[in-house]
Amino acid sequence: MLRRSPPNQPFAAPAKSGDDRTHRSRDNPALDCQSSKGRSPDTATQGLMGVAKSVRLPKIHLGGMCMLPEYFTGGCACGAIRYRSEGVPRYMGNCHCRDCQQATGSAYFPAVLVKQADFKLEKGEPKWFERRADRGHAMLRGFCSDCGSPLFLINKVSEGAMILFAGSLDDPSWYAPSRDIYVNSAQPWDKMDPHLPKSDGMPT
Repeated sequence: MLRRSPPNQPFAAPAKSGDDRTHRSRDNPALDCQSSKGRSPDTATQGLMGVAKSVRLPKIHLGGMCMLPEYFTGGCACGAIRYRSEGVPRYMGNCHCRDCQQATGSAYFPAVLVKQADFKLEKGEPKWFERRADRGHAMLRGFCSDCGSPLFLINKVSEGAMILFAGSLDDPSWYAPSRDIYVNSAQPWDKMDPHLPKSDGMPT
């Protein structure tokens, strides 16, 4: 199956064989929301991906075995867009920043980060909304132009990662966030899991 790209080419070319940098935190600041008060964007960006590298992802219990799915599929509500990932998630977490609240129309963005080399767009083409991050680079959010379902986030600083909306998974029941970030922007009615680590902004 060929990897497909929207006309404006927001998807980056897959990493070369043997190049494992696409999921190393120091090389791949993939999630970059608005920086918190007193925190520089560079520090904030590097912080979350450091967490993504060091935090042990929660596992799914299937028949007594703990495992994450080695491949999974998803798409929009109307079925116009379908995707597939052939690798395990590299990070899962909840972002409560205002950008993500607006993008989801809800309390937070449940993010699933995968390598772009593992990601395949099997059907349809998302529409993209671009917003500039604090450092000036583009943040692209992909959604279905027919039904409006939010699907993807691409940080142009990090070409090796694709970030998926957990609600777009065909089976979102295995989503298991490792932490909450930007909790200083969380709404008072946003009841978070008290057992998850919390960061006021981007983790350091």
